[in-house]
Amino acid sequence: MKSYTFFQTQRYEAASTVFGRNTLKAYQQQYTILAEHLLAGTQPVQGPRIPNLLGDVGYTLSDPEGDEDDIANPLLPTPSDRYIGNCTMQPDSMYRQGGVAMVTFVAGNPRNDAFRMRDDTFLTVERQNGGDWEVVYNDADWCTRFYWDRVRTTRGGGSVSEATIHWDIPVDEQLGTYRFGHHGYRKDPVKGDVVCYEMQYSSEFEVVSVDYQDR
Repeated sequence: MKSYTFFQTQRYEAASTVFGRNTLKAYQQQYTILAEHLLAGTQPVQGPRIPNLLGDVGYTLSDPEGDEDDIANPLLPTPSDRYIGNCTMQPDSMYRQGGVAMVTFVAGNPRNDAFRMRDDTFLTVERQNGGDWEVVYNDADWCTRFYWDRVRTTRGGGSVSEATIHWDIPVDEQLGTYRFGHHGYRKDPVKGDVVCYEMQYSSEFEVVSVDYQDR
């Protein structure tokens, strides 16, 4: 069981810390409570039971299908809009502090090259800083969520997939201009080659004060 600090390095020990980065602190908290009850001779209140998910575990995973561009999507006007990595659902132009921003990209299967992604990120939340962009959150942050979904299987034996990113904007988030980024690996549906697709970006949006009033 790793401490919060060691968990951040994401080496193999972190994979054995099954309840996340705060596991050690949670155990210390509960053992302290149990020790106090032992000393006092009292019965602790039973907390929630951990669900038994053994029946939901898949012990074997087939190789990911090949990834195809979203050519058949009638909602996207031209083939140039349908390549893997393209942002198909842009964020709103503005979000208040404490809101939830979201965006969708045409994506490759995140299992295509999980080994090379172990020290990388499938997503970024970036803030404009002068003429540059600064990464402020990635997929290791609790305020971000990454959802992958296979939209459909194609006749060529591949599949079209989407990645939807959610960002729970902290109530004290710095005001400014932001954007989402996404990249990963795609698998050629014919040759089976796995190649990286570079970071692609959403349109920009503003984070405004929680009490901002539309005019």
